Amino acid sequence: MSPIGIARVSHSGQVLYGNPKWSEMCGQSTDDAEFPGQNLSELVHPDDRQTMEELWADNSNRVAFELRWGTLNQFVWVMGELVPEIVENEHRGFIAVLTDITERREMEAAKLQAVEDSRAREGLAIGNVLFFSINRRHHLPRVAKSVERYL
Repeated sequence: MSPIGIARVSHSGQVLYGNPKWSEMCGQSTDDAEFPGQNLSELVHPDDRQTMEELWADNSNRVAFELRWGTLNQFVWVMGELVPEIVENEHRGFIAVLTDITERREMEAAKLQAVEDSRAREGLAIGNVLFFSINRRHHLPRVAKSVERYL
């Protein structure tokens, strides 16, 4: 199976054909190469639909994007491109090309979380040192008087 999802899309965003990898990224059986009536906007995660609508508004040019793609049950991160399909100077629709970048996005998120966790631990450590210093200054005279009794 190709690592790239490829589809033909009409002017209105209807998916006309998708290869097996496209089907997989859309959460469908890889045997289903036909997408009767399915619109690109239905395949985009609800939080990313605004981005897709903005890209689609400029549908005469090639556009690149990164967003979540699939169905309500399963979304993957994709890096994609919509390329106008022009045959004999006639704009017939688009060729959509998708690459699954979920693993890369998850690694980026994990790295960001590790950095945030590290910063939080550093802040906690600094806070503990400051607390200890303040406590030590505050209680030091009492500790010194207690130790003097035994000297």
